[in-house]
Amino acid sequence: MRENWKTRKQICSVCGNEYTQRFVPYINSWCGECDCVINQRKADEQRWYEEHRQRKIERNIRNSNIPRLYAESTFETFEMRPELKRAIDISKKYAELFPKLRESGKGILFIGNTGSGKTHLAIAIAHEVLKQGYTVKFASLTNIIAQANCAGDYGRTEAEMIMSLSKCSLLILDDICVTNVSDRWKRVLFTIIDNRVNDVKPTIFTSNISNAEEIKTLLNEQIYDRITGSCTTINVTAESYRRKKR
Repeated sequence: MRENWKTRKQICSVCGNEYTQRFVPYINSWCGECDCVINQRKADEQRWYEEHRQRKIERNIRNSNIPRLYAESTFETFEMRPELKRAIDISKKYAELFPKLRESGKGILFIGNTGSGKTHLAIAIAHEVLKQGYTVKFASLTNIIAQANCAGDYGRTEAEMIMSLSKCSLLILDDICVTNVSDRWKRVLFTIIDNRVNDVKPTIFTSNISNAEEIKTLLNEQIYDRITGSCTTINVTAESYRRKKR
């Protein structure tokens, strides 16, 4: 029993302070360490955890397929314009609450004119989500088509590409409403979106349309239903940032 355990004083070889050890009969051994040794072990474990977490984040960033052009697209680098305050506030709150929102599968549909900052906001969210340790993938519809067409050249099947985009924690689908999309690619796009909706995984979409209803015309009603049923629509309408810089 504990009251019969023997104790002894020891001098720590690390810090020179005195500490107490107890003799534990059922393992026939003296147990106990100086606080400095215990604290150092905890610090080492915490450092290992942080280094492991940072390596994981860096790996997720490398695998995210975020274009180099948008490597610095964060909330801090976004040009604040009064007409975009609501879009920015919602985007920041979404990124902050992502650990909870991801459980509901709720995403965002950014619509608006070209150059208004839709992709920047989507990727700013992605950067924050990556910092939280989640996986993110970035793709555009034209990029998906190109990847699928070249899949065999890289030893990767179309199904594997679809699975990669279906399984990540957050998917950014940029510029989804391009014209002249064949029925085949509409089916591929629907499969990715449908997989994510069924698995309750959030997706952020961007498109240069003025109304979500245009998705029906440019893509189809199935895709429209999946997107609008799982996303909050945010209108990002402002003077083109790229045109303004010229």
